[in-house]
Amino acid sequence: MSDGVRKAIRAMFQRGDIIEIRAWDKRGNKYVGRYPYGWGLIEAVDLIDDGHHDIYVVSNPTKLEPVALRRFMFGTKEGDVKHWRRFLLDVDPVTVAKDIANDDELAHALEVARNAAAWLGSYGCEGIVIAGSGNGIHLLVPCDLPVSPESKQIVRRVQRAVSDRFSDERCKIECFNDADRLVRMYGTVNCKGREISMCLLDGTKRELELKHRRSGLIE
Repeated sequence: MSDGVRKAIRAMFQRGDIIEIRAWDKRGNKYVGRYPYGWGLIEAVDLIDDGHHDIYVVSNPTKLEPVALRRFMFGTKEGDVKHWRRFLLDVDPVTVAKDIANDDELAHALEVARNAAAWLGSYGCEGIVIAGSGNGIHLLVPCDLPVSPESKQIVRRVQRAVSDRFSDERCKIECFNDADRLVRMYGTVNCKGREISMCLLDGTKRELELKHRRSGLIE
């Protein structure tokens, strides 16, 4: 599914960036790789997007040297981030089942995310990326800041303003003001949680299947 990954990379990064990906398999083994912006990164992601790995990307470019994907390697820390280009607002549904959201929960989270993005846009914030993680909705908000304690305070204030205004009983907007924040590698399958079928009692009894979804850009 390289097309979805390619679109995500183009939306988040630019030529000259070194981009770090991380993956975990079902046994909890961690893999880390760093690649220049380009097809080598996309090919590495495609190789392990097999339904058995959860794949993430550091949301800002790293200063560390490229290295092929491998186990037992340290990843980018906040001090290794080259520049703070985007921060994350995680619109996380309150789910009836652990880990996997149903379609109604995701639809409500997307509505909240769009409202939050429009509100930020009314203050001049342009270029917000809305993406589906597979179990929730992400807002990737442009910031163009150096990596510093002062920048973290600025980001935190904006995040808290959005969360306080738009979180509700059905979804919470989680705030992360770390420049090395991992986000889902959009375009890959979210394998988190166990696929199940369940019944809900909401006046009528109905079967609800919770399946792993492919993440991806929405807007």
